Amino acid sequence: MRKLLAALLACALLTPVLAEEPCPHARETAADYVCQLQFDEPAGDELFEEALLIGDSLAYSLADYGVIETLDVECYIGLSPEHVARARNMLYKGEYVTIVELAAASRPDKLLVLFGSNGLTYKDAAEVLVNYHGMVDAIVDTLPWADIYLLSVTPVDTWVKKEARGLNMGNILAFNEGVRSIAQAHGVHYIDVCTPLTAADGSGIHKNYVAKDGIHLTYEGARVLTETIRYQVDR
Repeated sequence: MRKLLAALLACALLTPVLAEEPCPHARETAADYVCQLQFDEPAGDELFEEALLIGDSLAYSLADYGVIETLDVECYIGLSPEHVARARNMLYKGEYVTIVELAAASRPDKLLVLFGSNGLTYKDAAEVLVNYHGMVDAIVDTLPWADIYLLSVTPVDTWVKKEARGLNMGNILAFNEGVRSIAQAHGVHYIDVCTPLTAADGSGIHKNYVAKDGIHLTYEGARVLTETIRYQVDR
């Protein structure tokens, strides 16, 4: 029921402009590409030994809690899709590089991408998705060998929208549907980590999964997120 509600809301709120621009890096087989994988058994830690997650402060939850011990995480607080491929804020061998360049230097076989919430803070989904699209272009260009996974934005507590108008469930669901469409068009994977973290009534994140700031995850929230990833990475 929750998945159906989320899908209906996303379809209702998503603007037509998202499908009008062709993706410059779309693969010829993108139309038949399985962007959402699902396996019966979770992947073990060994499958993440050559994997890398890049993201913003939400990614710190996975690094700090160490739910997947073998998963490397590189993140930068406050980084939005608009600046992911341009901002040289990551120190690598004595020089500052972009987080995408840092990811390429690590040469992961799997790259998990968790960005979007910072861009949405005061903007509508369609506006941020333009920048997200460009971000994915840069990632595909820079890491053509990697198996790429775009993670949805996570839900937030219901009161957060009063301070950050873009972080409401309608906007988040519309954005996540756009991310799924971008993944499909580019021929990369999409992982929905929003639905399993959402409360039963669909109003926002489950209270057990969210920190006091209403945005970041508790250990239990990080565990649910990573368990979702475990069931949706190729093996």
